[in-house]
Amino acid sequence: RGGGRKPWRQKGTGNARAGSNRSPIWTGGGVTFGPKPRNYSKNVNKKVRRLAMRRALAERVQAEELIVVEDFGFEKPSTKAAIAFLESVNAVDRPVIILGDDTNTDYNAAETALKSFRNVANALVIDASNVNAYDMLSGKKVIITKAALEQIGQRISAEA
Repeated sequence: RGGGRKPWRQKGTGNARAGSNRSPIWTGGGVTFGPKPRNYSKNVNKKVRRLAMRRALAERVQAEELIVVEDFGFEKPSTKAAIAFLESVNAVDRPVIILGDDTNTDYNAAETALKSFRNVANALVIDASNVNAYDMLSGKKVIITKAALEQIGQRISAEA
């Protein structure tokens, strides 16, 4: 890549001093004050994250935009059934967050719900263990199963 040795000696050549052919003023040289990769991420304390999630959930309840269901009840993956379900809860044309529990031992039920809703416009399917305050507030309606609500309740409780 170059830049390992001096291109010519320091004195006596009539040329300017040069220490490397990778100097920014040389052709093929480096970039003056080039970009330096930095990490701009911020750490948020667990207590603050828990409080934000609690307030986001309370905001959804207060705005009457939280719908709790026993389960979605899909026998097999069907987008048509998912749209019919959303129409029954009056949430078909609005951004909606669907929260399912991932602790359910019936893997097939969670997978069926995911496959049913993933092709519906304005629907975002998230597991209860991965949801955060931003996700809760980003949709107009939040549809959540009872098991997922209990799981979030355990996650955001004060003693956790």
